[in-house]
Amino acid sequence: MATYAPAVAYDARRDAPASSNPYDPFYGVRSIADICSHFVAHNFDAQEAPRNYPRLGHFVAYVLYRTKLSKHVVYAALYLLGYMKQHFHNHLRSQTSTPTSGHRLFLAAFMIASKTICDDNYSNKSFAELARMSQVASPREINQMEREMLAHLEWKVNVIPWKLERFERRVERDYSGPGPYP
Repeated sequence: MATYAPAVAYDARRDAPASSNPYDPFYGVRSIADICSHFVAHNFDAQEAPRNYPRLGHFVAYVLYRTKLSKHVVYAALYLLGYMKQHFHNHLRSQTSTPTSGHRLFLAAFMIASKTICDDNYSNKSFAELARMSQVASPREINQMEREMLAHLEWKVNVIPWKLERFERRVERDYSGPGPYP
């Protein structure tokens, strides 16, 4: 199976409108961060994080801002999460009850999608640094999250380009606003 290889990286500074607020907790990528947080929270019943953790949307925005990866990587991550939910929904319910479960699910799927799509990708150590700075997971937990998600996905991590394009359109349509979600 072929993977979707993006031609140009999604650059928050180039692709997002400039924020009038000098401190933007969404780093100029609020729309895609909101879509991701709505998708993860709705599909995995992710709890809102306590005060000492970043909100899921802020965490997603931070990861996107720091990595500067293509939006196709983001949607491939959501696609993998959707696949995992369809095939392992009952098993996942028991594992998505921690305050940072949404953060962890997104990060693990994003790591796998970036490694699948990008030739030159970030190491687990780099992703662990993002998670550590946000108090989401330790480096050891990052490796464990990736292994567990790959096992749940049965190593089926390639996304067919036309399926990804169709999925992107559907997710943008269904998760852009405040809800209700399908």
